[in-house]
Amino acid sequence: MGAVALAWGGWVGRGMDLAALRARVDEVDQQIVALLAERRRLVAQMGPVKAALGLPALDPGREAEARARLLGAATNLGLPELLVQQIFDAVLADSRQVVSRSLKGSGPG
Repeated sequence: MGAVALAWGGWVGRGMDLAALRARVDEVDQQIVALLAERRRLVAQMGPVKAALGLPALDPGREAEARARLLGAATNLGLPELLVQQIFDAVLADSRQVVSRSLKGSGPG
């Protein structure tokens, strides 16, 4: 296919070809995975802090606030709310497990 310019969005006339787009998507995917790993490390640190403060491992109010904030961000960025909801359902489920394990002293897993 070569250097066929795409005729949509900001790529018009910039000569961005499919291989370059795929390479950029790969870079973004790597960033997403790195951010998930960083988030998981931070969450693992919360367990001992919560224990020291006498707080429960789970905070449904905080989780509800996070969901509302993320769904609002999805709307503002033009993303389908369902997509963001499904992704963060998985992320928050993992966070619950990580905090529970960190309270037991077994680390982020």
